Amino acid sequence: RINDEGATKLFSILSSNTVLEHFNFYNNRLTDNSGNALLEALKENSTLKVLQIGGHPWTDKIARPLFEIVKRPSCGVQRLEMANSEISSELKSSYEELGLKSFIP
Repeated sequence: RINDEGATKLFSILSSNTVLEHFNFYNNRLTDNSGNALLEALKENSTLKVLQIGGHPWTDKIARPLFEIVKRPSCGVQRLEMANSEISSELKSSYEELGLKSFIP
């Protein structure tokens, strides 16, 4: 497993990624601190198509801005998996607004 510090470094690489289309980063139990690093990376990344980031205790504090980023036309994510996170039921039910091909809350 990787900790928040390691994840933050890894996520910073994603911002300049032009090759990786599928990112599976399940079950590392990361906090909102590293989640913020992921948000920053995704703002710059248009290559990722599948983002599997379940199994972290991320809350609406991360999920809400993540959903906003994914909705942007410049974001390439078509499948978002966030199973076993601590997102509120209200926010989970709003995933339909994302226009994704697939979302696994």
